[in-house]
Amino acid sequence: MTTLLRRPEPPSVNGSINGSKNGAAVKARAEAVAASRPPRQPSRRRLGRTAVGVAGALIGCWVFASLYMSAGHHSEALLLTRTVHRYDVITRTDLKSVQVAANTEAAHIPAMQLDQIVGRTAGTDLIEGSLIVEGQLMPTGGQALGSDEAIVGVLLAGGDVQVGLLKGSKVSLVIRTPQASGVATTIEVPGWVYSTPGEASPSRERPVEVAVPRSQAAMVSAAGADKRVTIIMLAA
Repeated sequence: MTTLLRRPEPPSVNGSINGSKNGAAVKARAEAVAASRPPRQPSRRRLGRTAVGVAGALIGCWVFASLYMSAGHHSEALLLTRTVHRYDVITRTDLKSVQVAANTEAAHIPAMQLDQIVGRTAGTDLIEGSLIVEGQLMPTGGQALGSDEAIVGVLLAGGDVQVGLLKGSKVSLVIRTPQASGVATTIEVPGWVYSTPGEASPSRERPVEVAVPRSQAAMVSAAGADKRVTIIMLAA
């Protein structure tokens, strides 16, 4: 038996042309269909991420602006450079100006009022390093000593004064009757310590100035000269 092998014939020119035309037509139809479709809308997830990013950027800008603005806004306040005791007069060297945040809630006196504060009397002990406030001061023009009071100097014996007696301390003065009278009685006089001008002597005697009612000042003075006065410190 004899087998005949035939060589495949190359495509004809007409076939190639027809194939090219058919491919071009299919491509044109695909492009027309794609052009006729509406554009794809962004997904909800993509919109959410965009919104979160915009919000974060806005918050960051707001925080930065707030910090920048607050950093440049300060006010000047008066600070105590040393401890000022009750009833002492405030001097210019007792105060200095410091910066505080403009929105601080801490009570303070503006530094521009320095001239009005100098010369005022402390109504309580003022602690070094703290801001001074109006409530710690005696009223403007007010005197620590009442119009019905007098200052009397007394010399206290060693056992007649308590440790820790400070200026402004509220006290009760116990007046003892002279020994020559033969009658041991005592009288209590209310008052407060105006000053403690000196330290205790080797004999433990100590001079103290006290403010007492004017009507009893002479009696307290006579008793103080005889060292017949005992001071009892009371609660403020």
